[in-house]
Amino acid sequence: MLVDEITFKRVLTRDGETTMARGRNLRLFLLLITVLLTPGLIRAQEGSLEQAKKEGKVVWYTAMALEIAEQVANIFEKTYGIKVELTRSASERIVARVLQEAQAGINNVDVIEISEAGDFTLLKQKGLLRAYRPKNYERFPSNFLLDKDGYFHAWRATIAQPVYNTRLVPASAVPKSWKDLIDPAWKDKQLKVHYVSGAGTNVMAALTKIYGWDYYRSLRKNNPVIVQAASQGVSVVAAGERAILVEGNYYNTMRVKAKGNPVNVIFPSEGAVLVLSPAGIAQKAPRPNAAVFFLEYMFSEKTQQLLIDNTRLYVPHPNVKYPSDMPSLSQLKTLTVPVDELMKRQSEIKRMFTEIFGL
Repeated sequence: MLVDEITFKRVLTRDGETTMARGRNLRLFLLLITVLLTPGLIRAQEGSLEQAKKEGKVVWYTAMALEIAEQVANIFEKTYGIKVELTRSASERIVARVLQEAQAGINNVDVIEISEAGDFTLLKQKGLLRAYRPKNYERFPSNFLLDKDGYFHAWRATIAQPVYNTRLVPASAVPKSWKDLIDPAWKDKQLKVHYVSGAGTNVMAALTKIYGWDYYRSLRKNNPVIVQAASQGVSVVAAGERAILVEGNYYNTMRVKAKGNPVNVIFPSEGAVLVLSPAGIAQKAPRPNAAVFFLEYMFSEKTQQLLIDNTRLYVPHPNVKYPSDMPSLSQLKTLTVPVDELMKRQSEIKRMFTEIFGL
């Protein structure tokens, strides 16, 4: 059974309303920056604010939860006076769209951000990304520096882990490991994320290295409902429609839990899966100056702190502060699949998912 995710496309205005893009007289901000170019690499200081504003807008494709993506976009509009056209979908669908547009000669997107790092390697190989290193990148943790040539870096990271409804699953019955989830006791009580989601792909890549594909053949016997995004699955569990989401994530669960919903996360004994979400600029971005400003804004201390405070995401900026009740990555047992391996295993994961789950 498959539950579809809606793809959202909105043009956000300064006051946060959703509307058609329209002309607007805005007070110009004064900003002086130096243009520094090196071969094949845009520098953080390229362009000017006035040039970016003349481009009219920035188009952002993202796999981030819509509520948070809209906050990020709206603050950018208020700060720079540049409209944001936001399209939110699952990671795999965003990549498919970028590839289709490139093949058709359509140059629409400026900034791309997804939750599947392997796909960014593919976009780089196809010449669809433009090398860019944001300010302070040299101080980012090494695991956030995903590409040695500077074409993309992890903007955010989360922990992929099971999520359960605290009203439907008593404390004594909460699974302690990934392997516990294939117990027949959970038949007709589970959700599983499709491979189009970064969480789905990363977890499948990690767990099949430990248990092989027989793990998912056993999970299939529990008749899980398939959803296309971890954020969607968390909402379904919070509503009590299913007891457990196999591949949930920390940031969405904490966001939903903070609103009083009966959800919580599980830290499996084998380790939770670290999901790194890269961001980069499209090689043929129609609005290159606006793209630079937007990506710099994404990696700025203010925006990165917003992601921590509002969503409990992990970020690369060196000056941010985490709440005392949020576990540090160094404290957690995590499973990480290298970017190159994710790319190499994409075809296998898609093929086996379709073979096992029939979708």
